[in-house]
Amino acid sequence: MRGCGFDLKQAIFNGPQPLIDRDGKIIEICHFGCRQQVVTFHTLYYWLSLFGFDRILLLLKRYLELICCGERDIRGVAKFVADTKVKGIIVGGQEAWKAADDLKKNNIAVVYTNIYNLPVRDDDAYDYLYEAPSKMAQAGVRFAISTGNDGAEVRDLPYHAGLAGSFGLNKDDALRSVTLYPAQILGIDKDYGSIDVGKVANLVVTDGDLLEPRTNVKYLFITGRMIPLTSRHTELFDSYKNRK
Repeated sequence: MRGCGFDLKQAIFNGPQPLIDRDGKIIEICHFGCRQQVVTFHTLYYWLSLFGFDRILLLLKRYLELICCGERDIRGVAKFVADTKVKGIIVGGQEAWKAADDLKKNNIAVVYTNIYNLPVRDDDAYDYLYEAPSKMAQAGVRFAISTGNDGAEVRDLPYHAGLAGSFGLNKDDALRSVTLYPAQILGIDKDYGSIDVGKVANLVVTDGDLLEPRTNVKYLFITGRMIPLTSRHTELFDSYKNRK
């Protein structure tokens, strides 16, 4: 869930007027790991100070994803969304449930990425982050669960949702948090996110609960085409499973 294919930095540099500093050099934006339209809240205000409020807003055609976790920053995002009328999505959302009233009022969804993280404060309960999705669900905040990782941890996504389901989140909501809810947040639920007539046939068939680590995936279909489940891991397993 990394933006909508729109590079804000490139759009700024390719605008109708060159952006230069006092010495005539192109301004380099320090973007703190942002990619496409995913930016930190502090980075957004850095851009606003450099390029002007109106110019930035003209570039935010669809929605803006903001990476923030603390309640104070999240409420600041809610105020920014309310003032500018852009569509906002919180990425991270560690304390999003504490700002549920502002998020719900401004229809801001949360992509929650903190299931495997440790509690921030020394006196936080061990299940502080596990319970956050259930608290958002109870408060009526739209959310999805993500690993927040582009690498190997992506394969643990079902277990992130499974943990949330073990700490207060309804089992059906836990499954939807990694299927239908992300599609709804991104506005593609007419084609993806659930099994229905006319939708893209991306399906997984398992021998048990999809969110349980002991479950095995038996079949995988992408756009209706069966995908082989072999990998280097399975090949090594087959090579050594009968070794004595």
